[in-house]
Amino acid sequence: MSIKSRLPKQPQKEKLSLEIFGLFFISVVISAFSFSFLYFTADSIIYNRLQAKGISLTNIQQAYVSGWMRNICMIAALIIFVVFFLFFLGQKFLYLLTIIRGIHTLRQNGLNFTIPVEGNDELTELAESINLFSASILRYRKNQQEIQAEKEELIRSLSHDIKNPLTSIISYTQFIQQSGNIHDPQIEGYLQIVREKSEQIRELTELLLGSSARKIESFPDGRTLIYQLVEEMEAELEDEFDLQVNYPQTAFAARLDVQDLRRIFFNLSSNIIKYADPQHPVTLDLSFADGMLTIRQQNSISDSPSLDSSKIGLKSIRLILKSYQGTLTTQSENHQFLILISMNPVLPEISSQSSENL
Repeated sequence: MSIKSRLPKQPQKEKLSLEIFGLFFISVVISAFSFSFLYFTADSIIYNRLQAKGISLTNIQQAYVSGWMRNICMIAALIIFVVFFLFFLGQKFLYLLTIIRGIHTLRQNGLNFTIPVEGNDELTELAESINLFSASILRYRKNQQEIQAEKEELIRSLSHDIKNPLTSIISYTQFIQQSGNIHDPQIEGYLQIVREKSEQIRELTELLLGSSARKIESFPDGRTLIYQLVEEMEAELEDEFDLQVNYPQTAFAARLDVQDLRRIFFNLSSNIIKYADPQHPVTLDLSFADGMLTIRQQNSISDSPSLDSSKIGLKSIRLILKSYQGTLTTQSENHQFLILISMNPVLPEISSQSSENL
């Protein structure tokens, strides 16, 4: 048995043009019947009234009265035709307007709407096709979200698995370098390369994590979050650097992923550790004005930085700032390095209908 023979037979769709012609024909029949009924009824009533009053009309008068009645009845029949045809046709136009309104509702509700299916013609087929199309897109979106969630979970798991041994490699390499037991300059150079590449891999891992799913949280006063992140930064730098902080004086609301802001401060700390001169203080000025949070970090540049600059940390910060309508600028002058970050602490709402309308 062929596949075609096993498929259920679809009901034959009526042609909309034939249906409209049928409505036109019905309206003509109704108007013709109305004309005949009105004409003969009026003719009978008028002549019966004249006979009851004993009035007889000449042939010219009879022709005039008949013509007058015929014109009146034709006008009435034409009105009846227009009324009935527009009434029948209006049902189709109303359904067409229903489909148009349904399309607008689909665009506004992110395809989470079903257009009512009525009749059995091309308009019905159009409504069914639109419903099928929107349902297909919704299924596609759901599948993509599931795939994205699995991918992000895999990225987080792998990144976590990579970071743990990588941190150990960096720590042991640093310990060996500081032990003073390495007397071969070539081996010392190899250790330096291992540490540099390990740091780059760690920064790339952080950059990879920055592209994964966000957990958005709201903070009525974002300063509380800033205090916490700066304390973590101070704890990381306190052994080698004097960090001087100016906190925001203005309260502000924040709606963001804490990990985004934490990664910004982490990269600032990493840059300080690798390239700043511990003999001079590091300043961190934070302020809020005109809806934008500003982070200004300045330090003296070390004469012998611990690592060659790959600028991956700055790339990571710029990638994060894209979602917050932010900018990052740097300036290196007179042995001073300045990083200026400006960002909107309120992450814009993301609607599901957004970018995939009909």
